[in-house]
Amino acid sequence: MNPLQSQRLRLRPVALTDVQEVYRHFKADIIEYMYPAVNKNLQATREVIQSMIKKRNAQQEEVYVILKVESLEFIGLAGLHDLESDRPEIGIWTKKAAHGHHYGREAVQLLIERAKQLKLKTVIYPVDYRNLASCKIPQYFGGVVVGERETVTTKDDRVLYIDTYEINL
Repeated sequence: MNPLQSQRLRLRPVALTDVQEVYRHFKADIIEYMYPAVNKNLQATREVIQSMIKKRNAQQEEVYVILKVESLEFIGLAGLHDLESDRPEIGIWTKKAAHGHHYGREAVQLLIERAKQLKLKTVIYPVDYRNLASCKIPQYFGGVVVGERETVTTKDDRVLYIDTYEINL
């Protein structure tokens, strides 16, 4: 799996060397509208990344670290999940300090290009409708809502209201 790159961002496969940065930035203010819970410690973060690598090796998902091209500053994670399904899923998060710079949209553009290379026809982008900034990402790429306001309770008892967007490639 090769890195993906745009003018500002480089996406490279997630590795165990990323545990510290992921743990440092994947906090309560980031996960407010996301299904995963905050990892309790570095070991839990390591286990999550090991699972991502295992799924990558099984060709079930591709998760990338988002870095700035010029400084290699950590921005977040982006991934193509459930690659064995007929509707693989795009997932993304960026650290708080990176919000408002359209890095999420730029990273999703790279994931869409990768999905096309994989000969995928459609991807889905589930997002809590209250996360307005994140809702704009699939809309930008022509995504249409195919599932609306699905109520999901997370492992840490937060309630999400998920709109699922479908993006045709």
